[in-house]
Parts: sequence; structure tokens; C-alpha cells
Amino acid sequence: MARIRSRIGRAAAAHRRAAAIVTAADSALSGYLPRPDPPARQLRHLAARLTTTATRLAPGWLGTPLEGGLPLPRLGGHPSPRFVRVGVARPLAEVSFPVVVPLGHVAFDVAAGADPRVAGVLRALLLRLLAAAPTGTLLVRAVDPAGVVTAPFRTLARAGVMPPPARDRAGLEGLLTEAERWVRDPAPGRTLLLVVAGWPEGTLARDADRVVALASAPGGPRLLVAGWPPAPAVRGRPLPGATHITVRAGYARVGHPPGGSPATGTPRGVEPTPGLHPRVVLDPAPGAEVVGRVCAVLAGPPLARPRRSRPGQAPRAGETGDPAGLAVVVGHADGTPVTLRLGGATWHWLIGGAPGSGKSALLHRIASDLAARYGPGQLAIHLLDPVGDRSADLVEAVPHLHAAGVGDTDRVRAGLREVAAEAARRPRPEHVLCLLDGWHALAHDQAYAMLCTLARGGRDRGIHLVLAGEGVPPPELAIHCQVRIALPGSQVLDPANDAATGLAPGNAVVNTAGGLGGPRGATRAHERTVRVADQYAGRTL
Repeated sequence: MARIRSRIGRAAAAHRRAAAIVTAADSALSGYLPRPDPPARQLRHLAARLTTTATRLAPGWLGTPLEGGLPLPRLGGHPSPRFVRVGVARPLAEVSFPVVVPLGHVAFDVAAGADPRVAGVLRALLLRLLAAAPTGTLLVRAVDPAGVVTAPFRTLARAGVMPPPARDRAGLEGLLTEAERWVRDPAPGRTLLLVVAGWPEGTLARDADRVVALASAPGGPRLLVAGWPPAPAVRGRPLPGATHITVRAGYARVGHPPGGSPATGTPRGVEPTPGLHPRVVLDPAPGAEVVGRVCAVLAGPPLARPRRSRPGQAPRAGETGDPAGLAVVVGHADGTPVTLRLGGATWHWLIGGAPGSGKSALLHRIASDLAARYGPGQLAIHLLDPVGDRSADLVEAVPHLHAAGVGDTDRVRAGLREVAAEAARRPRPEHVLCLLDGWHALAHDQAYAMLCTLARGGRDRGIHLVLAGEGVPPPELAIHCQVRIALPGSQVLDPANDAATGLAPGNAVVNTAGGLGGPRGATRAHERTVRVADQYAGRTL
């Protein structure tokens, strides 16, 4: 009997507990209303606003769709991009908006060789940044063991923009060392982009530590990294300053940008959400035709191989040459002429060297060669020389040369105004060439600002500048001179390029990549050493 009463007591207690739970649950649920899904119309309105914002944040090449046959924007114009497109978010099947992330750095959790979607979006990112940057301002270094990202960009090696990628750990270490030197001594007006498409076999935790230090360094390189983190020893360690993208089957999740969220800043002490809520479809790889067109412009014309000519053969007066630019003999190799063009990516030139190295003689040789090839209707030449005593012979030797701006800086200012006026006349020559012998004498004169204006707008007005002087102009001028001709004692090449070190008198290094070098010992199609001729003494310098 006692056992029955005990069982009844336990059952009654269990019943009371169950009744209490039901009562508490009913009270909690009575005030809960599930949040309805937003109507599709509201989502479409929001997506339209997000699309407008994304277009503003990532204009031109930084955000334009790379597929679908749309007209492509003009190259350049974005020296310091802040955002770039990575894909499209789709909150509903019929609703989408472009997703842009800050630069910064971008890190993917999967290597490009392991997922073709990562390889495709890295190609798209690389193309966007190259096409958006003004010529010569973006330097790319890549680690690509499988070659799945950089293969379409191989033509940029000849321009010094993007040398062949590193494929093993020794190459990775070399690029990290170069990037660390960049942090200590950055090149003004230029940005270094380090693309890691995957990690070579044998990559160690200390290599990841160096990448973390680079990502944290003020003024350091920008990083596009796939397969982060590279080693189990650093698993779970985020890349500082990076937007992390997690790749899943059929979609990707875009994490929070550094220090915030896609919508508002994350309050201090609040656990952040994983990132952008809608699933994202990463941008596919751009087509080979688009990549080829961009690379052809960025690489520019290679230095022409010496052509064998018959003894005594000379260019004909009034010869028009290639309409893409003015053909100029810049020197000789093995006794035969080496030709370069004033045009395309090699629109303006810079000649540098120590006093007495032959800058004036080379400048005059260029003028004489052009005068022999092109008639006055095709080319107008203006000579500007603040000193003046180096130009008297040339004024007499070239009949259609305008000897404006010889003697002092006042005349140089007047000459620069005449150059601009020449380009505005109708009809005007196809090309207007301004030869400035001694640009460094204008460094603290108002004529320098006029010179920078002509450098920026010269391409649209048919104006070419060939500047000779000592040292390197400030970045706002030097950045427009992709051709650098270095005579003995020159400083016009990149500080890391030692091609002109110990250059013998009478020789010059001709570089068509803004002075950049390339891997030591590698063939550089964008750089040659030539002999230059002194037409006045009738001898080789």
C-alpha cells in the first residue's frame, strides 16, 4: 500500500512540473509573433539602392560587369581605389545586387588551384585593378604554384608590371622579402599588389607570420590571398585588415569588412555576425579577349629588335611611319638601329644622367631623327631650354623646329603656352613634340605646374613630352613618363633596378616600364642597353 502511495505522489509531482512548464511556455509564446519575410517588392527596392551605392563606390573597371558584351570603360583614372567588386548577392532568385569589398586586403579560405571559382574571381580582381590604375602605378607580384590565375597575364612581364609568378617556397620567400623592402622604402605614386593564388609545397607557419606582418604594415602592399591560412599551425588566425570570403558548394559567404559590417559598425562588446546575410555568387573569370586587350595596352610596344639596313640607307623626309606613334631611333645595338615609338603606353619620355653624360646630345639626336622622318604637316617640334647655349646648333639644323623657350625660365613659360596653343589650332599637326632640356631648372618655377598639366592632358591633345635633366621629377610628373632613358650617372630608373649601375660612357639603358626592372637574370623585353650617337661631334659618345 505504501509503495502505491509513493508512486502516486511521484506521478502527481511530475504532473505539477509539466503543468508549470506548459503554463510558462504558453506565457512566453503568447507575446511572440514570427517576423514575416520582407515582401519581394521591398527587396527589389533595396537591391536597386545597393546597386547604385556599389556603382558609386567601385566605378569604372572596379565594378563593371566583365561579361555580357557591355561596353568596357576607359583604362586608368583610379590611382587609389577604395572598393572593388567580387560578385553578386541574390537574396531572392529574381533579386540581386553587386557586392563590393574594401581595399584593404581580400582573403579566401580555398586556394585557386582547389576551386575554379576562386581562380576565376582572382583573375577578375586582378584585371579590374590593373585596368583601373593609371599606367605604371600598379606593380603586381604573384605566387601561383599551379599557374591557374596568372597565365592570361603573361604578356605583362615584358612591361615590368607583372613578372612571372613564384611557384616554389624559395620564390615565395623572395617575393616576401621584396614586399618587406617596399614597406621600408615605398615608391611614391605606386602601389604594390601581392597576389597569392595558392601556397607552394613546404610553406611554413613563419611564412604566414610574414604575410600577417605585411598586411598590418602602414603603407604596405595590398594583398589578394587564396587558401588562407596556409598551415595548420595558424588555423583560425584571420588576416589583418582583410575581408574574408568563405567558399561553399554553389555559393560564397562574404565576411564583415575590417572593423565593421556591410551595413553598420559592430558595437563594442557585441559578437559580430558572420557577415553579409545573402549568399554570394563570385564573379567568373573574364574572357580571354578582354584580358588580352587590357594587357596589350598595359604592356605597350616592346623595344624593336635592331633591323639590318643597307649601308648608307637613311629615312626618307616626310615618311609617315606607323600612325600609332612617332618612330624614333634611340640608339644602336650591334651597329644597327633600335627603334622606339612616341605613342600608346610610351607617350612621354624621360632622359636622365649626370652632367656631361650626353643628355642634350641625345635629345637633339631624337629631334633630328624625327625631323628626317616626318614633315611639318605631321609634326611640330618645340624646343624649351632654360639655359639656351645647348640649342643654337639644333635651331639651325631642323627647319620646322619652333625655337620657343630658349634662354631663361620666362621664355620657357611662354614656350609651354605656345605648345598648348599649337595643339589647339585647327588644322593642327598630327603630333606636337615638346623637347625640354633641363626640366630640373624649373622645379621651383610656375612653369613646372604648366608642365604637369601638359603631361596629364597631352595624350588627348596630341602632345608628347621628352624631358632631359638631372634626377627624377616628383611623382605627379614622373608617373606619366613610362619611357626612361638612363645615361651614365642616371637616377631615372626604379631604385631597385640596377641596370644602369656602372654604365659605360656612350651607353644608355632604354626602359619602357617606368624604370622598373624585373627578376635578376631574367630576360627583360621592356629594357635594353644601346649605344647612343653624338651627331655634333660625329662620333659615338
